[in-house]
Amino acid sequence: MKVYVAYAGEDGEKIVRKLRKLLAQDDIEVLSYYDVMAGEDWNVSIANDILSADLVVALFTHYALQNSNFKKVVLTAEKYNKKVIPVYFDSEEPDRNLSLGLMDLKGLNCYLDNVTEAAESIASTVMYHFSQRKKQAEKKRIEKENEQAQISNYVDKTIKRLEEGEIRNKKMANTMYFCSAISIILSIAISVAFFLSVKTISNGDVSITVVLCSTVVLIDALIASLSKFLFTLGKSYMVESIRNSDRIHAIYFGRFFLEAYGDVATIADVKEVFGQWNIDNGGTLFRNQTSEDIDPKLDKLIGKNKS
Repeated sequence: MKVYVAYAGEDGEKIVRKLRKLLAQDDIEVLSYYDVMAGEDWNVSIANDILSADLVVALFTHYALQNSNFKKVVLTAEKYNKKVIPVYFDSEEPDRNLSLGLMDLKGLNCYLDNVTEAAESIASTVMYHFSQRKKQAEKKRIEKENEQAQISNYVDKTIKRLEEGEIRNKKMANTMYFCSAISIILSIAISVAFFLSVKTISNGDVSITVVLCSTVVLIDALIASLSKFLFTLGKSYMVESIRNSDRIHAIYFGRFFLEAYGDVATIADVKEVFGQWNIDNGGTLFRNQTSEDIDPKLDKLIGKNKS
């Protein structure tokens, strides 16, 4: 963490040196005019340091209030909406003409005749603010982890449900396709068995042969209709199985997106990524299949025989 100290004069320099020693053990970097290197643009360097700082401490001394650069630094801190801790030395107060909004802030009252005590008081206040910031950051981190855990748990449950649905629908589809194939085989077997035994059964009687042929054709037509129904039913199960597979893929992509960009992703981004998971993404071989692909057209065949 970084704290920028705005000051002017030798007294401010003494306090900055002591602050750096006091805050070094807490891994707090103290930035100030010291950090402007020779050859650097004074205004740009200070502005960048203030922008990178988490906290700004303004040391209001009689000399600092007469210094235009000090006023510029404090105004820059206000411009970047940085949290400012005003420190008033020897009852000095900020110039009301600065319009800094510091009059409403509670500040520290210190004395220049005791620089060590002043530095310790400032260091204690800085550490308190950073400890509060750490607590808030830790609270947000825990909340984010809990939120991600809930999302991950929901995603896991959804994926598990879809995987179970995919397997179940695929099994049902294969069962329906198998039964449809068995129906066709049964129809062929009946037809073959009939034609092999029709002479024996009818004893050469033409009328009986016609009746038997009509009966077998009717049975074959019914079995073909059953096969057609089973195929259509199997197709519906297979399409749902493929849809579940596509949804699982979409959800896995959404999970990858959250893991990769969760820290910067907005709610709109998450909605856009996960909003596609339940959409039918076009056709496949099974989606394009129809019952016409295996319809034996026996009804037309019967019509032709009658004519």
